[in-house]
Amino acid sequence: MDMRKFRGERFLKVADVADGPIQKRIAAVKMGKWDKPDLVLFSGSVLSLNATNTEILSRAYGDDSGGWIDRDIELFHGEIEYQGKMQEAVKVRPLSPSISAADRAAITKKLDAGTAAKDDGFGGKPARKGKGASDMDDEIPF
Repeated sequence: MDMRKFRGERFLKVADVADGPIQKRIAAVKMGKWDKPDLVLFSGSVLSLNATNTEILSRAYGDDSGGWIDRDIELFHGEIEYQGKMQEAVKVRPLSPSISAADRAAITKKLDAGTAAKDDGFGGKPARKGKGASDMDDEIPF
């Protein structure tokens, strides 16, 4: 029996980058706890996004999280301001090239075309099902 589905999610913490930066690739973006997005990485680990990291990724790859998939990022130890105080945090640095305005528009158009009306919580639409549907909706093993 494959036991991966019974393991809990492994969230990245400051201690994971204390010895130096690590490079990862984004596999998915999903709604996490406390109404904040989570990055699911191909390694199986998860990074809960704070406002700072969300802004960094949005500037590099667009406001639609669909443009973030398959992008390489570096995770490193840094500080962010939270409630008026500086706190240690895992910060992101985009490694893959940024998306051009034309590419952003094409991604948005592709995501909007032929998809259900229900919003995924990140401004995009879920993948359509049935004939011509993408096979990219498999569960990510942990």
